[in-house]
Amino acid sequence: MVEQETAAMGDRAAFFYGTLMAPPVLYRVCYGTITPELSKIQGLSVRPAMLHGYRRRRVKYCDYPAITEARNSSVRGSLVTGLTDDDIWNLDLFEGNQYKRVKVQVTPLRKKGDDHVDGNSEGHDVDAETYVWIDDDGDLEDKEWDFADFKKRKMARWVGTDDEYEEVDEAVRDEKHDPTGGRSFRGQSKRSRDEHPQEHMEVTNAATSFGNLSKLPIAIGPQCSTEGWRKRNVVTSFICDIPDWEPSVKVALFKRSDKVRTYQGKWAGCSGSIDTTDASPEAAARRELQEETGLTGEDLKLLRPGKPFRMLDESLQTEWSIYPFAFVLKSGAKSITIDWEHTEWRFVSATTLAEADTVPNLDISLNRTLVPPFVASVLRDLNTDQESGASVLATKAVEVPLKALDHLARGGQSPVEIWKNIRMYAWHLAKNGRPSMGAAITSALLVALAMLEAKLDRNDVAYFVEQGRRALQTAIRTRQRRMDLIVQHFLKTVLDRPRELCLLTISSSSTIKKCILGLLRSPLLQHLTLHVPECRPLCEGASFASSIVSKLKGDEGAKLHIVLATDASMALLAQRADYVLLGADRIACDGDVSNKTGSLPAVLAASNSPKDTKVLVISELDKVAGPGISHETLVENGNPDEVTKTWTLDENLRALLSSTQVEVKNVYFEWVPAEYVDAYITDGGAISRDEIERRSEYIQKLELKYFGDL
Repeated sequence: MVEQETAAMGDRAAFFYGTLMAPPVLYRVCYGTITPELSKIQGLSVRPAMLHGYRRRRVKYCDYPAITEARNSSVRGSLVTGLTDDDIWNLDLFEGNQYKRVKVQVTPLRKKGDDHVDGNSEGHDVDAETYVWIDDDGDLEDKEWDFADFKKRKMARWVGTDDEYEEVDEAVRDEKHDPTGGRSFRGQSKRSRDEHPQEHMEVTNAATSFGNLSKLPIAIGPQCSTEGWRKRNVVTSFICDIPDWEPSVKVALFKRSDKVRTYQGKWAGCSGSIDTTDASPEAAARRELQEETGLTGEDLKLLRPGKPFRMLDESLQTEWSIYPFAFVLKSGAKSITIDWEHTEWRFVSATTLAEADTVPNLDISLNRTLVPPFVASVLRDLNTDQESGASVLATKAVEVPLKALDHLARGGQSPVEIWKNIRMYAWHLAKNGRPSMGAAITSALLVALAMLEAKLDRNDVAYFVEQGRRALQTAIRTRQRRMDLIVQHFLKTVLDRPRELCLLTISSSSTIKKCILGLLRSPLLQHLTLHVPECRPLCEGASFASSIVSKLKGDEGAKLHIVLATDASMALLAQRADYVLLGADRIACDGDVSNKTGSLPAVLAASNSPKDTKVLVISELDKVAGPGISHETLVENGNPDEVTKTWTLDENLRALLSSTQVEVKNVYFEWVPAEYVDAYITDGGAISRDEIERRSEYIQKLELKYFGDL
């Protein structure tokens, strides 16, 4: 049976200044795992912040610090919002009786300075809670605590597996000091049961009732309590012989040997625990594949990750959090070589998987990674289309639910089954389509799902399909009209009177193209000089300029002069412009903007322009992303061959540059901090950073609603 949980969103805020600044520690304290479901952590917002009137000091013989009141002192840490009451319960237990939770006012940082807090740019004070030292001051050293040293040398024993706690256990057995202060997860649990047995039981029950352990859906047989159970985060990887879901697709299954601890003799994918040393679940999957099959990245290509889920095994007293992945063999891949964990392997048809003697719920894991061909085709387009902007790709994604309605109805599914499958397809498009443009794709899909849900009739398939089709067609038409609204708001911003203008844009955005064409057709424009860098290596700037010229009508060309220049001329071009126009592939909840590489040099040059050049972000509201994803997760590197093929070098020089000493980078996108943006022009008009934050929270709620229980 499948149980579903609804993700909770909290309204508690806390300031952390020590070990809890490390996300793995915070996640394990609050959720019992260092790799919680994304829908859970998306409820959190993390910002650097200052706490004034306190001093941070090291606790003797321990890995963690404490703070005490001190005039003329300040502590830099992390402000975390979106915590639930249940999270605070777990944090109280974690901090123990050495600390007291108190209400404080902290100051978020708009800009973070150096390690000595020089260069901080502070915002307005906000209310939060933090944990203040109330134990013996003699246990504190007169030294500042070093977060970087903690992460590098000590964090493993706070978030590690049982094996990695052996040094902690050994220290306790030898009557030495426990460097975690009993805050390793075994230590914390023991301390909680021994010192507060009733409180421990109440907190555990609360965690179960609120779904705090995780927001992954549970695949479970009988109802049962999980108190005292093992919790394991594991990956399950499938090696497929063809890259899409078809009746003939085959996957490699491996028969578990009698040397493994669980499910001996059962058929399974390549599976194993996620270690604290793994950078991500995908990294764990690749490591396990290499260990168990001998295949590496040279042999395997990631097809896509599937939606994670939980499984409770009462016989093993184990709660499994399962992260499924599908891989395909590359041409020329090595043969599979099994290790001691398996006795044999074979390819089997995916359609007969449920008939095999497999580990529990293996078919669920596989089905969460594979999609129908019409969905897989759009996923490929989203990942490979280097010409279209995020808005065009988002519209292409919204067309998938429209196709899915008829496709699933023909298969005899009920309205509820159709609705669930469409949401799963939308999840794949949002998460596996194009991460760097994921904000627009996700937002467009969520809005379309909201319109589709309004037409859901649980008993009438024909009604749901017909009314749902109309709703989605309306959603697509509405998206197409948004561009006209942006053009109107743009013209109001830059053309308040008859004037000549000089603009710089490095975007090939279709939205910006329409804005420029609208500008040329305005009677208020006297002349436009348009600066466009060529945008190597694919020279989208040249394509953009030619596209503008091809759209000119009548005497519009008489008002236009385009300067197409090298990327190295960016600073000169920006300083002569009245406005720098940026598209946006993503707008973060704090207003930072992800756009084509070269955007940041342009705005930095504009900030020093003698013309007081303004920076305008031209974007649909769909580009505003939900909170909780760091900038680092959105790096997209293109093929280095796109760079090197333009070089006019002889073969000897080209061979030298192909050596291991030279790395060719082709980064597609970069972030522009909000402090350099003068205005955000959207289909909703010119919006403020506060409005961006509210939009981000709205998208987060929709994502939890439609994806959280899958």
